[in-house]
Amino acid sequence: MTDAILTLLMKFIRDFQNLLSGASSTDADWDAFIASWPDHVDRFSKELGRRIPDEEMAAFLSSLMIPIIRNGFVSGERKEELFDRLQALGAHFSPVHFYSPVPTPLLFPMNSGIAGMTQHQAGL
Repeated sequence: MTDAILTLLMKFIRDFQNLLSGASSTDADWDAFIASWPDHVDRFSKELGRRIPDEEMAAFLSSLMIPIIRNGFVSGERKEELFDRLQALGAHFSPVHFYSPVPTPLLFPMNSGIAGMTQHQAGL
């Protein structure tokens, strides 16, 4: 990694830490962070894969879902746009809701025998 890239990455990390700690939280600071995120998301992803042990990865990744859940489904339009963008990335993600066509396996008793579905198939 070149010194220029490393310097830029370290600045990004410091800026992010400042935003999270409240040391810096102006609109301009947030705008700069959001604008620079696309330049760093691939590197962030690769470093997560290298640095977080397998046994901790699911817990960490599920914590990253919190801002998506809190901010991604505030309106029908945003939910639809988020769904389309994630689908373009090869993923389907939708909130648990009684209108959802996707069943919620946790709502079924373990011995319900759901129409030929095994517990493994139901995600139980």
